[in-house]
Amino acid sequence: MLRLDDEHAGVRWRVVQFICLAQRWQLGLAVENAAALRPDSAFTTLVDAYGHYVMPSSKDLPRLLEHPDAVLRRFAAAVAIRPREVIVERFVAMAEQSDDAEIRQIAADCHKGYLRATYAIGPSILKRAPADPSKGEAQKSDQ
Repeated sequence: MLRLDDEHAGVRWRVVQFICLAQRWQLGLAVENAAALRPDSAFTTLVDAYGHYVMPSSKDLPRLLEHPDAVLRRFAAAVAIRPREVIVERFVAMAEQSDDAEIRQIAADCHKGYLRATYAIGPSILKRAPADPSKGEAQKSDQ
């Protein structure tokens, strides 16, 4: 978690991948541990309100995505694209609107499927393909 401020983009990307793919309890422990190891870090902001880590709500997410601290922005982007059974498009859209190019890239990686848990269903899978009118007419003529 503390490597979200690493100078190498590849290291930061791996932390984002962890945030996306970790179980909820793993993520909670990682944030709380990061806050305990570095009390002056951005992670204390995430645990101060409750004394323990709670996933940001949809109203907290835009504030975190615009936070002056790059670590919190990266964390928020990873949380925004974190699957909850399905990818929540409005959360990904929030990350896509960021002024920070790295945050927009995290959202783009989500759309490409790089940061998606195997059990998550992407929103494009949930959309039905339009019915082929020629098949519908053929079925009607068969009846």
